[in-house]
Amino acid sequence: MSTTKHILPTQPCMVPFLGLLHGIQKRRMQLAGHTRRHDELVGNNLLLWEPKHGRRGRGRPALTFVDTLRSDLDLDSTDEMGKLMADRQLWRRIIATRTLKPP
Repeated sequence: MSTTKHILPTQPCMVPFLGLLHGIQKRRMQLAGHTRRHDELVGNNLLLWEPKHGRRGRGRPALTFVDTLRSDLDLDSTDEMGKLMADRQLWRRIIATRTLKPP
């Protein structure tokens, strides 16, 4: 789950930033869908790539783009995200319903 969804209702000082957060989240999801649908773009294969070998170092793991998309969509599977991004109309509806709404 996205941490902003838990913080924003209880923090009145964050209300001016809702529009900014909404815009960033929406643009991030639009870019991901656009990149995924275009095979000629370099980022197409890298968008949902996750390393399958090695170990992460000590401490808190770095937040990756895939982790952020996962929290925005409340999904666990990158394969499922890729299938959703492939259908443009469905992806647009998901963006409209999942992004944070400004007050």
